[in-house]
Amino acid sequence: MAVTVEIEVDLPADAGAALAAVVLTTANKTVELNGAGDPEIAVVLADAGRLHELNRRFREVDRPTDVLAFPNDDGDGDVAIALDIATEHACEAGWSREREVAYLTAHAVLHLLGHVHDDDAAYRRMRGAEEQVLEALGYRRTEEFE
Repeated sequence: MAVTVEIEVDLPADAGAALAAVVLTTANKTVELNGAGDPEIAVVLADAGRLHELNRRFREVDRPTDVLAFPNDDGDGDVAIALDIATEHACEAGWSREREVAYLTAHAVLHLLGHVHDDDAAYRRMRGAEEQVLEALGYRRTEEFE
């Protein structure tokens, strides 16, 4: 299995370069644990303004968001993560920014692989898959997910 991950950091080098390794490791682990072949994934690490623009342009939702996934039919696709929102969420949750970026990466890559969370059962399956990836990487939650 050979996952190709191209990462673009649309921020000052010191703001996102260290997180690129987290993204790469998480994307690979997500694909490995979900048996998805050899996808090609492009990831942009940006700020809330960039994700707001992408959300408005491609989803017609006029607000920022923490993560976006744009899947192709074959498991390939594009991911965008807002590092400023990820940092805020991590502070609120009481865990590291790296753990939050790993979670957002796993979430987005699962979407690329066809996972959805549009009903309770699908939500629980997706959350379980996310947690499996995070635990495999050594990131633990302090509370149970619902």
